[in-house]
Amino acid sequence: MAGLEPTPASELDRGAAASPAVAPDETERWNALAEEIRMQVLQRIDIFTDTGLQKQLSARLQPIVDRASADLVATINHQVGQLLRAYVAEAIEREIEKWRQGGG
Repeated sequence: MAGLEPTPASELDRGAAASPAVAPDETERWNALAEEIRMQVLQRIDIFTDTGLQKQLSARLQPIVDRASADLVATINHQVGQLLRAYVAEAIEREIEKWRQGGG
């Protein structure tokens, strides 16, 4: 594995020293380009969030909401049914008691 040996640090330093320095105006151009790319990425993320993500969340959450709604309706129906039966039973008992007191 002679070809895969690491390069000594002294050779890396010589290579870095031999590379030409980047001109200040070139650095500014790269910084401006990087800023423009960042802004474009942020805009695309914003667009994705407004459209794609909302649609995907709606599609994935809709079945959960439907199940929760169905469970809620079933629970409400059950509770209202119990309440109504208790109210009717109480009303019947009162009427029977009135009938017994008045007729008996």
